[in-house]
Amino acid sequence: MYTCHHLGTKLARNPFPHWYASCEIGDGASRLRWVASIDPVKLRRVTALREAMADMNASVIRQLWELKGQQLRELLNNEDPAPVTRQMELLAGQFIDQTDGFLKEHAKQLADLKLPGEAVVELLNASLEDFITQKVGEVSWRVPDEALSRYPDPVQLFFRPPSAGTTGAAFAGGRSPESLTQ
Repeated sequence: MYTCHHLGTKLARNPFPHWYASCEIGDGASRLRWVASIDPVKLRRVTALREAMADMNASVIRQLWELKGQQLRELLNNEDPAPVTRQMELLAGQFIDQTDGFLKEHAKQLADLKLPGEAVVELLNASLEDFITQKVGEVSWRVPDEALSRYPDPVQLFFRPPSAGTTGAAFAGGRSPESLTQ
């Protein structure tokens, strides 16, 4: 099943704590501003590359989420999560190896998009490490902001297309979202 890259979840606390689906870009007006700010050709190219990589890694990602659930259950039950954590680390290595091969196969496309493959691998490693070490609370799988902010615009676009929280001058250290697709 495919969904929008911007589909996320939010925690509502009233009248009782529960999760709901939400668009990370924001409301309808925010989505229209986002669409108007993006070069559709470059966005399609980046999206196609990201989706092809996600398709290739889908089974490994599914396994990582299953292991994450097992790791959290073991922590909740005061059991040792080390064996499951080690399985996750091994699977993360497989994920990175697959991704590295994919990036080498698509080196020309990456170069055309000014997207260094080494940056993709480094940021995936950061996101996997963050995912594996999360022990409580809302578990997410995202590239940490502090890691992503060290990279140029094309890398940021690959990992996190502009959203409502990043639209305008606050995005990418004061650059506009338009700068990401030029």
